[in-house]
Amino acid sequence: MRLPNLEITKTEDGLVRLTQEDGQGNRDIVDLHPLQIRLIAEKLGLLPAPNNDEQVAQKQLALIASRIKTTLIHVDGLGEWWTSLPNDTGGAMEGLARISSIEDLLKICGTDAGLVFEEATNSTK
Repeated sequence: MRLPNLEITKTEDGLVRLTQEDGQGNRDIVDLHPLQIRLIAEKLGLLPAPNNDEQVAQKQLALIASRIKTTLIHVDGLGEWWTSLPNDTGGAMEGLARISSIEDLLKICGTDAGLVFEEATNSTK
């Protein structure tokens, strides 16, 4: 296998510069963007091509996680509002228990979606 004499450098603006001398004093120079290098590697089978289905799924998961986070903040506020009501009946306690159950289920879903929860619900990341 013959490897050509090839100089590889990085330019100030982030491009990759390939320089090759032909042995007779002539130099050929090609500047490539890093994404072009990745595309070449994918086309040659050196790297796997990105899976669009996976990218779409990741975007959907991020959207779901964001919506779970927002819903948890609202459920937390609803629980605080519910406890501030003057009615101490059994129905009020049942309502508060249901809100707490919904909050727990949302936290489970959020954890599955990659959210990290701290002590306070509105401190989700």
